[in-house]
Amino acid sequence: MWLTLAGIAGYLLSWAGAELRGLCYQTLGKYFTFRLAVQEDQPLITSGPYAYLRHPGYLGAFLQGFGMELSLILANPISLCYGRNLFKYSKEVEIILLILGFFPGIVAMLRRMTEEEMMMKAKIGKEYTDWERRTWRLIPFIY
Repeated sequence: MWLTLAGIAGYLLSWAGAELRGLCYQTLGKYFTFRLAVQEDQPLITSGPYAYLRHPGYLGAFLQGFGMELSLILANPISLCYGRNLFKYSKEVEIILLILGFFPGIVAMLRRMTEEEMMMKAKIGKEYTDWERRTWRLIPFIY
């Protein structure tokens, strides 16, 4: 496999996403769960990455997935989607396919974030809405 700018960027994005998710698990401690739930004794966590973002774990997951796709599909010259073997796609078409492949996951992630926020508002109330005003939802300085 050749080193390409897309490959290096993909590996770095995947690594950064994994580190961010690990930091989220560590920060949440016993309150982390894969289930969509607010525990009975759960406080509002506002330290670590949660001091800046409301959903840093989802950002980490997105970075991991996008980085892997970038490095394995766009940067790998032996990939089936590369365009030299089975398919004759241009890089632009591959990028569009990459984005379209992520679209359902992004929609699901946004729906889950909305559900989580409604649960936290119901459980924690004003403290959550105050924190919500001070933090970015998913992407710093953008959203």
